[in-house]
Amino acid sequence: MNFLISGYGDRTSPTLKLYHNDRIVWRDSILNPSYLCQTDTLLFAVGEFEEHSSITSYKKTKIGYRKISVLNLEGKQLCHLSLDERQQLIAGSCWGNGTFYTVFYHSDGTFGKHSVYKVPSDNVNEISRFHSSVFHKNWLFTVNIGIDQIICFDIRGGICCEYSRLAFPRHTGPRHLLLHVYREILYCITEDSSQLFVIDIEHPKNMKIVFFIDLKSSHFTGRCYGSSLAAAKNFSDLYAANRGENTIVHFHLDKNGIPIFSQHTSCHGDWPRHIALIESDSYLAIANQKSNEAVFLKRNPDSGLLCSIPSKKIFHPDISFISEQI
Repeated sequence: MNFLISGYGDRTSPTLKLYHNDRIVWRDSILNPSYLCQTDTLLFAVGEFEEHSSITSYKKTKIGYRKISVLNLEGKQLCHLSLDERQQLIAGSCWGNGTFYTVFYHSDGTFGKHSVYKVPSDNVNEISRFHSSVFHKNWLFTVNIGIDQIICFDIRGGICCEYSRLAFPRHTGPRHLLLHVYREILYCITEDSSQLFVIDIEHPKNMKIVFFIDLKSSHFTGRCYGSSLAAAKNFSDLYAANRGENTIVHFHLDKNGIPIFSQHTSCHGDWPRHIALIESDSYLAIANQKSNEAVFLKRNPDSGLLCSIPSKKIFHPDISFISEQI
């Protein structure tokens, strides 16, 4: 079981760790690496700050990673990276303002040219805040949690041109996107309303919401804040992390990719900020930020159901991200 963990923090303790089973085999300390993305040879780490942003690149070695380069960028609170290996292009989303980037990278881990894009809000009472993005064909789908929109960009040669927008209901706060690998569908979890939306992107000019469902269970009376999504490799099952209620919501996916509710399971901690399926979908890994731990729940390969008792927990201060190492 090889997995990567990152979290908020200063350089007084490791903020990046690579585990092999229960043993740390590599670590590094950079400031606030709140999100990671990777290829089979490279690792990229966000630096999330109030007044600027950074991306740190690493090259994979036999035992871990070697730091290659740091790219400093304008923009507030860079919180997400997505990657298109075909174009060797990274997209970065800034939660602090309506800024996102495209950055070329080279196979040795160095950075090429980058472009900065700013999308302001048309409403003085709203702040434009990009939170995540997904590459698909020649499109880049970006989600703006501040203005409740998905914005689709036509992207060619690393240059983005706005193509279309899809408005969500006001104050839902679309946060994180997941692309269905076999269908022209995006899944989107919302932070402010804690809902799961399904978006048809077969015709990007006319994106449309085809389904949505609440994540909060009927007996919970507090506030919930949806955060992250994970899907089985064959897209038989979808999992959503629900902060506040501190649950993982499991859905079966029908033949058209529409979610069918299955169960709520405890995240066995506080504030599940990020989730990922690992070990050939054998476990769901949960980064519980406020309880400072990674939790691993065994997954039934036939039903997709999660075990109610954790297989293990690993301490990591202010954990924000967890993923299997590619």
